[in-house]
Amino acid sequence: MKKMISCFLLLLGLFAVSARDRHIPGTLRNQRDDAQLLEKNCNNKQLDLVFIIDSSRSVRPYDFEKVKEFILTILQFLDVGPDVTRVGLIQYASTVKNEFSLKTYRRKQDMERAVKRMMYLATGTMTGLAIQYAVNIAFSETEGARPLSQNVPRVIMIVTDGRPQDPVADIAEKARNSGILIFAIGVGRVDMNTLKSIGSEPYEDHVFLVANFSQIETLTSVFQNKLCVGHMCSVTEHGCDHFCINTPGSYVCKCKQGYTLNLDQKTCRTQDLCEVRKHDCEQICVNTPGSYVCQCYNGYKLQKDGKHCFIVDHCALNNQGCQHKCINTENSYYCQCRKGFILNPDKKTCRRPDYCALQNHGCQQECVNTDESYFCRCQQGFTLNPDKRTCKKINVCAMGKHGCEHQCVNTEDSYTCRCRSGYALNRDGKTCRRIDHCTESNHGCEQLCLNTGESYVCQCSEGFIINDDLKTCSRVDYCLLNDHGCEQLCVNRETSYSCQCTEGFVLQSDGKTCKRRDVCNTVEHGCEQLCINADSSYVCSCYEGFLLREDGKSCRRVDYCLLNDHGCEQLCVNRETSYSCQCTEGFVLQSDGKTCKRRDVCNTVEHGCEQLCINADSSYVCSCHEGFLLREDGKSCRSKDLCNSISHGCEHLCVNSDYSYVCKCHEGFILKDDGKTCRNQDVCKSVNHGCEHVCVNTDDSYTCRCHDEFILMEDGKTCRRMDYCLLNDHACEQLCVNSETSYFCQCTEGYVLQSDGKTCKRKDPCKYTEHGCEHICINNNSSFICKCHEGFILEDNGKMCRRCTEGPVDLMFVIDGSKSLGENNFEIVKEFVLGILDSLSISPKAARVGLLQYSTQVRTEFTLKQFSTAKDMKKAVSQMKYMGKGSMTGLALKQMAERSFTEVEGARHFSAKVPRVSVVFTDGRSQDEVSEWATKAKKRGITMYAIGIGNAIEEELREIASDPPDKHLFYAENFSAMGEITEKLQKRICEGLKDHQNFPENLFHSADSYSEEPEAATLSITDVLACSNFAVHHKYLFEEKQLRSTSSGKPSEDRKELCKCENLLTFQNSATAAVKKLTQQLGEMSKRMEALENQLRYR
Repeated sequence: MKKMISCFLLLLGLFAVSARDRHIPGTLRNQRDDAQLLEKNCNNKQLDLVFIIDSSRSVRPYDFEKVKEFILTILQFLDVGPDVTRVGLIQYASTVKNEFSLKTYRRKQDMERAVKRMMYLATGTMTGLAIQYAVNIAFSETEGARPLSQNVPRVIMIVTDGRPQDPVADIAEKARNSGILIFAIGVGRVDMNTLKSIGSEPYEDHVFLVANFSQIETLTSVFQNKLCVGHMCSVTEHGCDHFCINTPGSYVCKCKQGYTLNLDQKTCRTQDLCEVRKHDCEQICVNTPGSYVCQCYNGYKLQKDGKHCFIVDHCALNNQGCQHKCINTENSYYCQCRKGFILNPDKKTCRRPDYCALQNHGCQQECVNTDESYFCRCQQGFTLNPDKRTCKKINVCAMGKHGCEHQCVNTEDSYTCRCRSGYALNRDGKTCRRIDHCTESNHGCEQLCLNTGESYVCQCSEGFIINDDLKTCSRVDYCLLNDHGCEQLCVNRETSYSCQCTEGFVLQSDGKTCKRRDVCNTVEHGCEQLCINADSSYVCSCYEGFLLREDGKSCRRVDYCLLNDHGCEQLCVNRETSYSCQCTEGFVLQSDGKTCKRRDVCNTVEHGCEQLCINADSSYVCSCHEGFLLREDGKSCRSKDLCNSISHGCEHLCVNSDYSYVCKCHEGFILKDDGKTCRNQDVCKSVNHGCEHVCVNTDDSYTCRCHDEFILMEDGKTCRRMDYCLLNDHACEQLCVNSETSYFCQCTEGYVLQSDGKTCKRKDPCKYTEHGCEHICINNNSSFICKCHEGFILEDNGKMCRRCTEGPVDLMFVIDGSKSLGENNFEIVKEFVLGILDSLSISPKAARVGLLQYSTQVRTEFTLKQFSTAKDMKKAVSQMKYMGKGSMTGLALKQMAERSFTEVEGARHFSAKVPRVSVVFTDGRSQDEVSEWATKAKKRGITMYAIGIGNAIEEELREIASDPPDKHLFYAENFSAMGEITEKLQKRICEGLKDHQNFPENLFHSADSYSEEPEAATLSITDVLACSNFAVHHKYLFEEKQLRSTSSGKPSEDRKELCKCENLLTFQNSATAAVKKLTQQLGEMSKRMEALENQLRYR
């Protein structure tokens, strides 16, 4: 019984362990052993580590759990504690949430529970905001970060799966420059350039990209190695000027903000912030240590915002382009010319008055203007007559100032110099030189060329004579011309001759006769014994008793054996003065000194023969008795019949061979590979093999084979026809079909085979079917779809087309002109507006279009009634100037809702049931509230379309857009998608206009309930519209409670009398005061907004 209880308890324990292992996350269970191996390296490791986790809506809840498992895995190998590794956790979406700071938890268990409790946010992606929070707050000493002076590494590990909706590069650079090491982990379709702008360098050590969240656990071992290596900044003399940043196994130096690293990678120098930052200085940026200041050009003064400039001296800026003088006026300038000059039509450049053109000057040749008048001038070669108007030709040569060395010749307007025959004019055009025919012609003289009067002659150098061609030369033969007296040879020299001797002779002192040379004493003859002169050479000779060898130099002794009849039976050996006889090996010399007898080897050596030893010449051989054979060793013997004397193992027959035996088989059998046993020779005939086609014998069995064009089946017996499609690389794009001896390609339905016999192309249903499309037929897989030309949309039947916006519509564009957009992208937005205009029928009775641009302020580019043709409207859009400041979307919506859709601005009354549409474009977060005025606009019957690009906030776009959002909200990550958005918006507007015809009547009554008059806190200047002497083109709204109109209903008598002069003046004064006050308030608000933008930029 006790044993049973023990077994039961043991099983319970095993199940508990198994259950516990099942509940451990897969990553922890797989990497627990690796973590334990690196745990020693992480012990006592000082580190301040902050996780930044993307919790945007693109991260699914399941993926968010994977990230939490990844964090738990990293915590496993860290030595968590206040004196070792401190850990903080931040998650972010549209906002940043601090889960716990570096000082919150002292124990790893508490930290793990906090990670598991972390809740998913599921909104936007404000990565830059999260990094800024970490730099400014999470790594502050108040939140638990240790001081930089302690050299404790600061590390951010950020995990994200999407493109950030705010700027990250600058704040990430600020974090890195402050000494924080950043590991950037991207999951899925993250832009690698974005990750590189976040992570530290080198990127291969700090930037990682995985395909999905399931693969993030593969990075665990990477971070174990990187976080657990030694911190070199703490243990080495790093020599960094500002900050030392630990890297895996090493370190890098960083500089404070406003400084940059020198080439030695240790010391720092002041950074040119004007060059590397967007300083926003309007004119001049000047660096200061760690910062910069803005300055202005001459004639300008800096405004209070410290960035923009206003003019104080208009002429100080490049003289305003005035060629002569720039004259300042109260608010402008004008250009002025010096005495004797007049201003050109461009009002900037100056010119002298053309007196020659204004008067009948009478000059025969040229008229030249002076400051006050003109004078006549003659062309070159002429001189002015006493009448100061006519000209006469100058005889330059007669004047004697020509300077010609030989001859002077007058020309039309001057003169030229010439030389006499045989001379040529020098480069100065005046002096002459004799012509050098030898230099200037190809004379062909071999040696010397001499000039003559009109030509040249060839001559030869000393020791040469000229040939018959009068150009080439030949050397003089002095030996032939003189009686030289040389005994043997005469040799010509440069200017004479000399005597020489033939080989073997030398010239004697008389210089003519020769004597024989003593060759043996003058050369290295190489004779071993004697050298004897012979004619012009020598011969070698030997002493007595020696003979000259074949080499003609060395000597050998006389061969007495060869010269005498020595009588030696075997060998004769020469001695000093005679010879002696010797015997070859195996023989000995007999007493006569000449003959030899054989030596008995068998008796004199250890021969080792088993049976018999037989002498043979100078050696011996072993032999065996009868009935035995000598073995291969040449000494031992064996019996001749091995088959009977040993156990041979042959299954059938044993046959003796020379030194061994072989096994053989009976007839009908063949020997197996073992050389002893036998098998039946034809197994196929002796058994029921079952082969469908052919049976082939193998060693001791058989195998089945198939006829040509067939292959053996898996059973090894039956055959099937060969599958050429399977055996070959057929390259058929779609289908391969076997034929009798090969294969061919086919295509699936809807495709036809191309001429190469392998690839397929889709059938063109638009060509081969009656598609019925009114405008355009587009192939779509195996079918087709109909599309319409630009400006048309497809009817419900999917074939016919109708013009999109032939009916009336009041459309208002509200365009973001903030500085985050940029001038290049603003041009793209203008193209977007032009694209929408192309789809509309612009006229007072059809589509009326207006446009607002907003930044820190709102500007009406044109109202609904301002343009009646598409041409004029497009021109206004093209000329629209970029504002480039803040982003007050709410203010723009307020003006659009209150003012743009009033009858004064050109909107048609609600009773006309004309659709009111507003297209709002933005690229970033608004600096004011948008929901209030977006809601009011929609309640007033305005259909709102919201278009967001890049960093636009989705929540704001949803607040702006009408319901349902999927039909009224458009978003793209960059401006390359604007063309696609244009097409979709054209179609949505078109569909909206069609739906508008079916709106219930009560919607218009509801919209009518909203008065087009401004709200209570406004002043309305509408009463003067009927006054003939006071033209008002817009409805102006002023925030002025004291001047608001409280009347409602019929116009009062006072209202009717406002056109009287005294009432008009009173009203005009009140309006002027209100305008000034509002202008002042708007100016102050603009300054506050710009100051706020600057604070946000430099935080």
